[in-house]
Amino acid sequence: MPVLHSQYSGQGTNPAGEVIPIPPSVVLAGRGPCLNVTIAVADQIAQELVKQGKPVQPAVSGIGLIDTGASTTCVDDETAQQL
Repeated sequence: MPVLHSQYSGQGTNPAGEVIPIPPSVVLAGRGPCLNVTIAVADQIAQELVKQGKPVQPAVSGIGLIDTGASTTCVDDETAQQL
């Protein structure tokens, strides 16, 4: 499994119209615990599909919700069917 390091960042404007950085904690509070993710068929499964002459579906990208209390990873049904 890849190691992930992600840092929120953002910009806004102050009353004078100057572009200023927004602290990561403020961006996190506004956006929620989300990050960009890409989901793909596992390499071993893709290799087996290729051996069988079957197509390997391209990866699907989207927004993932971080749930630190979760014990499993879930994907919506449409994405699973697409893969």
